[in-house]
Amino acid sequence: MVTGEGVAAHGVAARGRTAGARTARGVAAPPIALAALMLAASAAPGVGAVESPAADDGGEGALSNDAWLPVDEQTERLLAAGDRELAGRLAAAGEAGESGPAAIPHALETGELAGVFDAWHDALASSVTGAAVSPAAGAAGGETWAPPDPDGTFARRCEAVEVAVLRRLAALGPRPRAAWRARFGPLAADRLARAGSQRRALAAIERELPATPGAVLAALTLFELELEAGRLLAAAGWLERATDHAELCGEDAHRQALARRRDLLASLAPSAGEPAVWERALSVELVRTVPLVTAGGQAPPETAGAAGLAFLDGGRVAVQDPLRTWIVSEAGEARGFRAWKLAIDRGFEVPAPIAEFGEVWRTLPASDGERLYLVEGRVGWRLFEVDPAASRAGGPRTNLLACVTPPEGLRLPALVWCVGEQGHLAPDGVLTPLDEFLGPGVWEFQPGPALAGDLLLVSARRWQTQERGGREVLVAPGEARGFALALDRADGHLVWMRSLGRGTDVSLDLGDRFGVETMVRTAALPPAVIGPRAFFGTNLGAGFLIELCDGRPVWGFRSRRRAAREAGWRGGARPPTAQARPGSWPRVLWAPTDSDHLYWLRAEPDGDGAGLLAHAPHPIGEGEELVESDGLRAFVLGRAGSRRTLSAHDPTSGRRVDSVYLGREERPLRGGLVSASRAVFSTDHGLYLLDRERELYLLSTTPLGVTGLRGGGGLWAQDDRLHLLAGGALWTFATR
Repeated sequence: MVTGEGVAAHGVAARGRTAGARTARGVAAPPIALAALMLAASAAPGVGAVESPAADDGGEGALSNDAWLPVDEQTERLLAAGDRELAGRLAAAGEAGESGPAAIPHALETGELAGVFDAWHDALASSVTGAAVSPAAGAAGGETWAPPDPDGTFARRCEAVEVAVLRRLAALGPRPRAAWRARFGPLAADRLARAGSQRRALAAIERELPATPGAVLAALTLFELELEAGRLLAAAGWLERATDHAELCGEDAHRQALARRRDLLASLAPSAGEPAVWERALSVELVRTVPLVTAGGQAPPETAGAAGLAFLDGGRVAVQDPLRTWIVSEAGEARGFRAWKLAIDRGFEVPAPIAEFGEVWRTLPASDGERLYLVEGRVGWRLFEVDPAASRAGGPRTNLLACVTPPEGLRLPALVWCVGEQGHLAPDGVLTPLDEFLGPGVWEFQPGPALAGDLLLVSARRWQTQERGGREVLVAPGEARGFALALDRADGHLVWMRSLGRGTDVSLDLGDRFGVETMVRTAALPPAVIGPRAFFGTNLGAGFLIELCDGRPVWGFRSRRRAAREAGWRGGARPPTAQARPGSWPRVLWAPTDSDHLYWLRAEPDGDGAGLLAHAPHPIGEGEELVESDGLRAFVLGRAGSRRTLSAHDPTSGRRVDSVYLGREERPLRGGLVSASRAVFSTDHGLYLLDRERELYLLSTTPLGVTGLRGGGGLWAQDDRLHLLAGGALWTFATR
């Protein structure tokens, strides 16, 4: 059924631009920016006055969000100094009779942009990789120049200082950029000649001397080094940066070299291949149900955490629940082991998962086919296999991130490396204390580590502690600091770490009778890999896009936050990522559990000043869980009046297409699958196969044979098999 209700139909018109609006990746549309610059120069007699955007929202209303975004204030001051000088020079040129585009040549001829360029360069040279600034840095002072803010989101964003400088250079036009190259090009060439193949020196040239031929060559050299090492994602990141610098240089010398390398990288990327069998299936049949409980035992309660699944070599499936990890063979034989006990046997203390009010704690393993990467436990006092009274006296503990080889045949499970309360235990047995490895405090690794080439990406939170009454307690337990961690998946050593700001959990007001608020603890979203970048949703009020090659924070974005009693998104799955069509902007769909809106964001730097919003934020409406996206539509599990259904939402038109309406007593389970022609979701009654080519027409229903299943962990697909986790069992279906 087609309707206008739901996520995309609450009076919010789509404001995003189409992919055709861009003329070049990352640095397009200088005429628009130049026009904004000219307006700034003529805003007041003798002063280039630009007001910062009054609105800090994308149409969703007040943000109700006080999350802190990590910005380098010293770097912001340097950028603002350059912006103020630029505004003054342009205003002076206007007073001399030069206005419009003629003002910039006047400033060039008198050499008066040198101070502007030096301030911007100082901002790069004095900061470190990972430093971020507000796009509106300095704009609030009035007598300054600022890049255009078309979607009105500068006040709620941060971005890498490198992106901020590139956007300023793009806004100036060709002649000022030629002056920039003349000023810093020789320095870049000299440093490049001395750098050789030293990665750190090459990265410093690319970062500190952008839009110069030296920056192009440094990025290309890093591309080749990463390619030789087999790190394709990192290589792709450096190639994109080389392209950005070459476009700003405006020279043809590097275009053929860039094109050849793009073709080479494309030839090395895994081919898409034929669609999996399930993606064109007409029917689904239940093959088997494998109970995942010990003899005489029961499945963990749903409040302890929903189970997750990963695929191993040899047709095996790994299922992690809060207490055990199960290895299910292709024949359906299940073998369980306790990965956290492997760490306890090596002297680690591992806190058990604890039931919290609100969202459950997910267990989402990752696998490279041979090894498993697991987050075990949750920050708390109660430890696995330790008397609760004794463990409570010791205070809160860091939970466990572990890499294990699962059991197979006669081979027992083995711990490869881990990070926990005692620190980082390397494969060679060397233990690095946690304070030295990550820093002081209590750390909580969030569910769902993600593999990105040689990297293991993990979202983490940190609290400081203090001693009170003879025991250690958390300082401000309702406020956490988020971090993005990139570890070497082979040995667990830290490659880079970036701050994801600071925020609070959603609080539930218990009313005047009690006079207190209860924190609703929700986990961060698992990292989502998008080409050479990854998106981290903190569920603490912000989301961040991070470059994989060196951890550069492309941007950070604050969402609107909901009140605890208001409807919010059911979380736990990775944010969907997609491209609407070949060559279009990569996008990330973000449904924060602490928000009541859905966000379509550009998954790349805002170097062209076109903004981050691919579409206007959409209110949750009747939605409950974001399942998937194809780049053009969002697929949402939610309500349709008194029933529930899976719906497809078009953010451009506001059109909503509902699939089958469920029975009043039928409850959708977590997750679903979407391909180009099929969609699948499950309930506590059965599995539903839908035809996307006929507006979610119902193709088949497969009863489960039971009702009232609890603890749904989600749906996974592998070729012709579908796997459902629910009711303490693994349900396997064959598609035809």
